[in-house]
Amino acid sequence: MLMLNPPYALWSIWKNISILERSLLLLLCAVGIYSIFVAISTELSLRSMKQNGSGEDQRAPLAALCNRYENLQQIIRGAFYLFGLILFLGFQNVGFYLGDGRESGASYVLGNFILHCAFAANVFFIFLAFHFLLWFVWRRLMACAKTVQRGPMNLAT
Repeated sequence: MLMLNPPYALWSIWKNISILERSLLLLLCAVGIYSIFVAISTELSLRSMKQNGSGEDQRAPLAALCNRYENLQQIIRGAFYLFGLILFLGFQNVGFYLGDGRESGASYVLGNFILHCAFAANVFFIFLAFHFLLWFVWRRLMACAKTVQRGPMNLAT
């Protein structure tokens, strides 16, 4: 049976997560849009370079594409570190409980911990998607670099 509304999907936990966590998710949406833009523009640039032939005149545009890739990599890495900071700031408040008598402190703390874990699992899935996109772009850049230089370029990341 297909679950259209799993209990720990982002749209299910949105109302329960903090403003800081929501802000991070909106930032990740912006990073995702930029990542897709970089991937599409890189693919289009590589295709136009392929049509124009190979040689010395292709090294400068390829180096510019590699720089854009490295900048994207740094943006995603920074977003990951920000995620870690926000996650652990949220974990600090897991045990904070002001009981009103309706539920026990243990079940409240456990539910709060599960909510943060669900948030983390969703964000890790987003970062996995970013990783696959970066891998795809990197493979395309290296394939083009081999045809331009007749060997792997020294583009360490």
